[in-house]
Amino acid sequence: MVHFEHQTLSQRIADSLTTRLVEGDLKPGTRLTEASLVEEYGTSRAPIREALYILEKSGVVERQPRKGVFVKQYSKHEVREIYDVAYRLTEIALRKSVDNRTPEEIKTLKKYVEEMEQALERQNRKRIYLLVEDLHETLFHLSKNSILIDLYKTFSPKWTTYRLITLSHSNSLNRTVHEYRQVVAAIEEQDYEKAVNAMAEKEERVLCILDRIMD
Repeated sequence: MVHFEHQTLSQRIADSLTTRLVEGDLKPGTRLTEASLVEEYGTSRAPIREALYILEKSGVVERQPRKGVFVKQYSKHEVREIYDVAYRLTEIALRKSVDNRTPEEIKTLKKYVEEMEQALERQNRKRIYLLVEDLHETLFHLSKNSILIDLYKTFSPKWTTYRLITLSHSNSLNRTVHEYRQVVAAIEEQDYEKAVNAMAEKEERVLCILDRIMD
């Protein structure tokens, strides 16, 4: 049984389910029943319903008439649309990061990459995934643009679901760490074009992986 503070119960349950989704514990297409979630989280149906409503609004789950609530399973076309928006937002964040970065923030980004390299030696996919999440969140906060940050928070659950899938592909861990090393180096050098090019190569690679997986 999972325990949460009462005043933020619905949001915490929604956050917990999102974490399980992006970590691979819940797969796209999985049915989520109120009864099983009530038992698992040890609460009444009301906060469970609210948590599922929160996830439905953010596009993480979908409600199918007379069938129930399911983890949303996107088509190949929808996944491409998600990645297109996600990377365009990231390009804006990169532009702002290059302009706004401080030595302390560069140190933080480099620390993430160093920890990725350590996780790579252990082939720790989940750890690399979490570090990628941290790095992206830091990039958006570096933008100092509250609207952009809010867009990222809203959009992130749709994007990160498939990020973990691509990390499981052959040689993807090595490529991922190399790509983020290039991005951080470009930010440190205040080279926006170099940062965007590195991210564009990453976008093309992961879309190729998803195309093969989803055929």
